[in-house]
This record gives sequence, C-alpha cells and structure tokens, in this order.
Amino acid sequence: MEHGAYVQTPEVDTDNQKTDSYRGFVTPCASAVKKDEILILEALLQKRSNDLRFIGLGLLLILISQIINVDNAKFMLSGYNMMSEENRKKVDIHNLVPYIRKFHLFLGISLIAIGVNLTWLFGTLAATLFLAFYPVLAYLHFTIATRKFYPTFHRKWHWVTIVLLVAVLAFLGYLFYAALREDRIIIANNTLVVEGQYGDEIALQDIRSVSLVDTLPSIAGKNDGFDLGTVMKGNFRTSDGRQVKLIFNAVRTPCIRIELASGETIYYTSKKVETETIYDQIRGAFPEIAAE
Repeated sequence: MEHGAYVQTPEVDTDNQKTDSYRGFVTPCASAVKKDEILILEALLQKRSNDLRFIGLGLLLILISQIINVDNAKFMLSGYNMMSEENRKKVDIHNLVPYIRKFHLFLGISLIAIGVNLTWLFGTLAATLFLAFYPVLAYLHFTIATRKFYPTFHRKWHWVTIVLLVAVLAFLGYLFYAALREDRIIIANNTLVVEGQYGDEIALQDIRSVSLVDTLPSIAGKNDGFDLGTVMKGNFRTSDGRQVKLIFNAVRTPCIRIELASGETIYYTSKKVETETIYDQIRGAFPEIAAE
C-alpha cells in the first residue's frame, strides 16, 4: 500500500446496520436475544433522560410565563429593571408583559411536545439539534418582535442582542459541523493521522499496538467533547476509572483500538467506510504494530 494516502472504499449504509449502545457499551455475549434486550433497555433509558431535559426546561419556561407581571417586571425583566422611573414610563409595559407571558408559555409547551416526539421518532441526534437551535432562534424572534414596545433610544440594545444571538447560532453551527463530519484515519510515512478536533498525528514509534475489537469500554461519563447519541468524539471516562479518547463517527462495532506507548487508548469507528477495511489498511502498512 502506498503511504501518505487515504484509500477510499465504497461507502456503506450504516443507518440500517445494528449499532451498539453508547451508554455502558456491551460486549458480545452468547445469547443474541439477551444482548438485544440490553440494547433496547439502554436505548429506552437514554430517551427517558432526554425527555427529562425537555420537560425540565419546558416547565421552567412555563413557570416564567406564570410568574412575570406588570408589578414585578421592574425586578424580573432584563433591561427594564435597569431603567430609571422616567424611562420606564416610556415602555409599553402593559402590552409587553402579556407578550412575554404568551411567548414563554408557547416556547415551554412546544419545547416539551416537539422535543419529546423528536427523541422517540428520530433519535437523540435530532433532539439534540432541536434543543440547541430552537431556543436561540425563538429568542432571536422574541428580541426582534419586542422592539416595538421600547422607546427608540433603547432599541440599540436590541441590535446588540440580535448580533450576539446570530453569533451564537453561527458558533453552534460550527460545533455541530465539526462533530458530525467524518474524521478519517490517514496513513502517512511512519505516521498515523487521526483527523478532527480530538484527533492527533501519531508517530509510529509512539504506537504500542493497533487492534480490531468487538468489546467496547463501559462509558461512565464525558470529560470534554461531543456526545450526540450516534456520534461521540472527545475524552471520556470508563466505569473502571480509565481515561479514553473516542473518535466514533458512528457508534458501532467492531472498532479500532489504538494503544499508545504513553498509556493513552484511542477508539475509532468510521461511518462512510467499513472499519474492518481501515484496519486492514493499517495492518498492511504497519504490520509490526497490528495485533493478531
């Protein structure tokens, strides 16, 4: 095999392939039925956890809609609470407060209804994207719509808020793009390059072994990185206290395990290319580090 090149193989449809649960990875067991039951249970627990996030945030927004009124707005309403009494009289507070109440009531109910349904119909990734973007877009609309209730001199602060919210949307878009794009393994001259934010350029002498494994670590939590249900990238903790790096473009087995001389362990899977094919390329290029 020619070094310094990534061999592109026909893409495979992984959407229809069975994937292992990412929360407490399970090892292949003798009973396929038992393993399926564990995977189904873990998937249900993960979805219930997502439901609680949507319900908790939605109830908080509904609570805000019920608490705020004209009398306490001077304490609760950001911006308005910093104004002088003279400037407050210039704000159409009697129409602003009902709008705020209706907005937060609708946002809370829709967050729960849409979020829970997305989780169960389309999975964790769709629900996570919704949770990240929907509230920001909603508050962007809210900021634009409430400008009419404020005097002209105060509207410049609305533009500041609008610019900040657009910047947040752009930042979120970049984060999700970085998380969801395929991070490849590239074989270079005496080097193994793992692409992406959490990847690395690893010299051959720093690699103790590379193996293809069906047994995945039991993940207890995330230190930093992305955990989007079907995609996991970053530094994670195992249930036995070990620190591992996961570059899972798709959570499934088998996966490639790279053990470094430093003691660090990296687990890798591809979504576009069969992981076994990538391992065969590594074994062909660097047979001295490939585990049998």
